Amino acid sequence: MVHSIPPFVATIRKMVKALLSWMFLLLVASSFASNTCASELPVLNVYVDSETKEVIQSPQGQLSRAALDKLDMFLNASGLKYELVFVDWPKAIEQVQQDDHSLIFQLLKTPRRASRFYWIMPVFEDGDMALMVRADSPMASQTREQWIQGKSLVACTLATAHCNALLRFGFDKKRIFTVAPSSMDVLEQLLMLERVDFIPGYPMAVARNLQRLGYEDSAAIAVATIDTSVDYLAAPKHLQETLLQQLLQTPQDDLPKLHMPCADGIC
Repeated sequence: MVHSIPPFVATIRKMVKALLSWMFLLLVASSFASNTCASELPVLNVYVDSETKEVIQSPQGQLSRAALDKLDMFLNASGLKYELVFVDWPKAIEQVQQDDHSLIFQLLKTPRRASRFYWIMPVFEDGDMALMVRADSPMASQTREQWIQGKSLVACTLATAHCNALLRFGFDKKRIFTVAPSSMDVLEQLLMLERVDFIPGYPMAVARNLQRLGYEDSAAIAVATIDTSVDYLAAPKHLQETLLQQLLQTPQDDLPKLHMPCADGIC
């Protein structure tokens, strides 16, 4: 005996079939839209200090090479395409604030920059910037009060956080000589030619630049820590929201922990 299907059952079957077809189409459309959006995201311009390009090609550039490897690992994990753009540091600061698909590498995280940048990924876990002096200078054995209250001169590079660090340390603005980044060892030149008494810097980098200039790497020593800010891969506040969220959601647990070496007891 053949049983006929009640009309309401047939109707329900049609509705379920239609619903499943609709869900399948929605899934396909969603996947297509997601892939399309990902492919349409702009290539990130990552601005890097032009000095870094020269440093990574030298035997002493192992830490800088490790930092760039860490950057590559992170951005590959994010799924975003990127290009490194090596420019002078003032230009890097200027450019990153002009487009909505750029990042800047190794920007010190300071309170003054908090309103302009998102801090995406720490590059080094520590950041002990030192006050450097010539090893044969009488000021090497003086106190902080003597440095600040005396007539000592100190130089820093334009558009860096180093100048503000010197101000916070206590140096009078009139005693701070600001120079353009004409070369990676411009500050060391001024120090060794006795044009200034102090420069800010990371001991390892200062030692490398002294060697480039033909001096012993011990010709300048660290006498105080002037800043402990950590450097970051940073994004301007106007970065495209889709790019920002993709960066913020990228895991960092498996990235290497990089540390700056100590020197002269300054850590």
